[in-house]
Amino acid sequence: SDTEARLYYGGLHSAPRLLYRTGKKWIQSCVLSPPDRSKELAPVFNHPITKVWNDDLGWEIIRFTTIDVVRFRAPEPLGNDEYGYPVLSPVTIWVGVFPGSVTATAAHDVAQILLDLLKVYQITDVDIDFRES
Repeated sequence: SDTEARLYYGGLHSAPRLLYRTGKKWIQSCVLSPPDRSKELAPVFNHPITKVWNDDLGWEIIRFTTIDVVRFRAPEPLGNDEYGYPVLSPVTIWVGVFPGSVTATAAHDVAQILLDLLKVYQITDVDIDFRES
């Protein structure tokens, strides 16, 4: 929905717009929007993707776009990561595209390819998000 696209990354300074994502159904009440609360990017440690991303898998994907492996966290606890930080999301491959350059259908198709590539490495607990920025 347009509301989800505008508000999903509420609080991030770059104000990206969601294009497409895998993962659980979005619930608007969980959206973090400034100034009350803000979503932050968090590094990914101790996850199987860190063993294959820089040496192998990331280079297969990076040819056609900019991609980061992140987690999103919020100041209010919604669960904790392995270091005790509040975690909002699972590990996420965060794909940035120029506004208007990719359709939601194309993003869906690429996300399915990425999920299949992750399965080769027996990684099945990662979400894929596409953002326009």
